[in-house]
Amino acid sequence: MPESAGSPDSKMKKKEDWNYLKQTLRTNHNMMGGDPAQGGDQLDPNLLTFHEKADELVEEEEELRNKHLEYLKEAAKLLTEEGELISNV
Repeated sequence: MPESAGSPDSKMKKKEDWNYLKQTLRTNHNMMGGDPAQGGDQLDPNLLTFHEKADELVEEEEELRNKHLEYLKEAAKLLTEEGELISNV
């Protein structure tokens, strides 16, 4: 069964993922000639903000999709029940 997006384990894993992303970006930046003495170790905060917001949007989209699917299942169930009631009349 999939883990809830808001569960403590999920939040901890997400934080670890962001830390890995930051570490990878720093490493790549330094390998490409970023000079730590001149702030080369600094990440562009806009880049991280972009990735965080994109991740949040993907999560919200998934939640919305799941709610929509639940609604469609409920609507199908109600239509089936309605059809059975009509056929019994």
